[in-house]
Amino acid sequence: MKIPLYTSDLTSHDVDMPSIMKFILRSITPKVKDDPKKMRELDNKMATSLMARFMYGKKIPLWKVEDRNIPATHPNLNIRVYIPTEKTNLPAIIFFHGGGYVIGSVKVFDRLCRKMARDLEAIIISVDYRLAPEYKYPDAPNDGWTAVQWVFAQYKKFHINLSQIYVMGESAGGGISAVMTYKSRDDENISLAGQIMVCPWLDGNFDAYPSMRKFENGYILSYSLMEFFRDAYKNNDDELNDIDFSPVLLEDCTNLPPTFLITASHDPLRDQGYAFAQKLHTAGNQLIFKNYQPTAHGFLSAHNSLPMGKEMYADVISTIKIMMDQAE
Repeated sequence: MKIPLYTSDLTSHDVDMPSIMKFILRSITPKVKDDPKKMRELDNKMATSLMARFMYGKKIPLWKVEDRNIPATHPNLNIRVYIPTEKTNLPAIIFFHGGGYVIGSVKVFDRLCRKMARDLEAIIISVDYRLAPEYKYPDAPNDGWTAVQWVFAQYKKFHINLSQIYVMGESAGGGISAVMTYKSRDDENISLAGQIMVCPWLDGNFDAYPSMRKFENGYILSYSLMEFFRDAYKNNDDELNDIDFSPVLLEDCTNLPPTFLITASHDPLRDQGYAFAQKLHTAGNQLIFKNYQPTAHGFLSAHNSLPMGKEMYADVISTIKIMMDQAE
């Protein structure tokens, strides 16, 4: 039985944001900075603050958490493996964090990965891919593919169910996830069971999407911040039409794995996500698409505190469980 598409009409989701929520979002929307290192320091500091405990919840203890290095063509690629139980033959999710390819880290998303590992009883492999501007395109998706290949080569060592390996990404990580799915489709040694994309960044051509300007200020992720991320990540403008940079431009979307694609009603990236959902659906793939309203970019991180974050997290867990049941 195929997973149904929830909706095919994004225009019905053009809802108003309550005034109090607009005020809150404007107050926490970051100003664009020109120093990626300082942005990362602030991001990591936030991840260990009291506010982080309120937003993300406590650090859930697991049976085993391991930091590992994957041999690669560059200095070793770092990953963190979350193992919830001694049980074997567990499903696994290869997770790519958000942050515009410039910020974000395994550390920042640690609490979310711990919680997912426990609630799904699945192994989570969080990938610390290289960041711009020190490492520009295509280093991030290349690191993602190295990690995917490594997991499939090492699945026996971690007692992973080979038929239940998924990729998941938020924001920029959602773009990496999309790249992984069509690369795996064309690789006879790798078969992904599904993907989960949360508010994904899927196209560097921003002005092709009305939501980029409609929500350009005051909704956490701004147009100017996206421009800063894009300029730090790209080498030149020609790369914007490369499918590994802008996977929504993929022409052949057939035979891709089951997908759960999430967008937010007041997110500049909303229309990119919807455009890719349409392409996946038209190509006959199994798809669940949901646009959360009224909310903004990054609300999955508020899975412990804000009602919309809690709803989004609950849906992620329940939908992944459905995908896992169908993959058995």
